[in-house]
Amino acid sequence: MTIRAGLLAHTIAIERSAVTVDDAGRPVTTWSAIATRRAELVERTIAEMQHDSGTLSESTLILRVRWLADLRREDQVVFAGEPYRVIKISEPERCVELELECRRIEP
Repeated sequence: MTIRAGLLAHTIAIERSAVTVDDAGRPVTTWSAIATRRAELVERTIAEMQHDSGTLSESTLILRVRWLADLRREDQVVFAGEPYRVIKISEPERCVELELECRRIEP
């Protein structure tokens, strides 16, 4: 079974980090795109939590994409211009599709 193309309504970028050293000798993390994929938005949740410093909101996505061999949990997904950390990768159908659970990266 494959993902129906009509369900892949969103474009996402998958990015990988690289650490370089700046002129002052400090490590600097930069992100570069390794793939662009069409994705199905399976689920989107926004939860608000109370902390000592105030209310925080946490956005979580579950995206379904066609299979990509070299995806890592250390990668990030850019969805609608916002970066999300990959927290879980599921493979419901071997070498056909992936489900990515992603959490919004707070600035």
